[in-house]
Amino acid sequence: MGNETPQVNVALKGNRSFYFDKMPLAYTVSVRDKEDGALNKGILPRQVKFAVDYLSEGKDLALLASNSQTDDVGAKYVTGKTLLNASDCKACHAMSVKSIGPAWMDVSKRYKGADEMVVAKVSKKIITGGNGNWGQNMMSAHPQHTENETSEMVRYILSLAAESGKSLPLQGTYIPEQATASNEEGSYVISASYTDKGNAFTGPLTGRKLIILRNPKVQAESYSVAENADRKHQDGSTQSWVGDIKDGSFIGFKDIDLTGIGRLEFNVAAFPARGGRIEVRTGSPTGTVIGTASVTPTTQVSTTGTARRGTQWQTV
Repeated sequence: MGNETPQVNVALKGNRSFYFDKMPLAYTVSVRDKEDGALNKGILPRQVKFAVDYLSEGKDLALLASNSQTDDVGAKYVTGKTLLNASDCKACHAMSVKSIGPAWMDVSKRYKGADEMVVAKVSKKIITGGNGNWGQNMMSAHPQHTENETSEMVRYILSLAAESGKSLPLQGTYIPEQATASNEEGSYVISASYTDKGNAFTGPLTGRKLIILRNPKVQAESYSVAENADRKHQDGSTQSWVGDIKDGSFIGFKDIDLTGIGRLEFNVAAFPARGGRIEVRTGSPTGTVIGTASVTPTTQVSTTGTARRGTQWQTV
């Protein structure tokens, strides 16, 4: 007797690439399993895990997309759990039972409600080592970790004893609270999962759905494909841009949803006596033109183009 993986989906109304300031996200979670049934028809809503998390940095998105550990810790703690599991900390610590060192759950309870100052203090202690807080056993130093890494590990540990917040309903509206202007690297991670009952031969299987909504400001130099254009970088700074642009040059981005996008705003610098025309196409460099913008040789560096759909805007 076999067991098929549950099919989990999150339907979003509107754009599936970007989030916008205070714009509600209307969503519906659905689950179907060949053996267990469907949501409210054999599968109870409380058996489905659903969360919306905000990540302030984009470096963890590839990890999230391929990591099943988001099911039990949430997107914002998956990096810390991954780092902890890969470290040598398990030689002296266990989840709930005291070993050479204290149980991680006991550490979480002691520092329940701690702020970032405590996170920083404990993070440095992991790197330098020491004793006195949990008896006479010496904690080994871990200089192989950076302070950013140990901070992620500490945040995960401290989350273990935290009371679970009110779970989100499987259908409703979520309003992003983070302003797009505050952090260009920030993303909202929408995740849903269901683990079926399994059987004696295969055991339970988990179906997942992950949607990442990014900041609507897209740096041109993050392009996926290009022709007759190069990435440029100013030495000693974080400034980068796309240069060496010629007639017919193009850059392309993959997995961009333009649903609801009505305007694109470009940050462009044109040399004196030069200008040009920007065309926005879908599918390929020869695809359908959905928007245009004229670039004039002036000191002004912001150019607005109009696209032929929707009501929202995206800065590129």
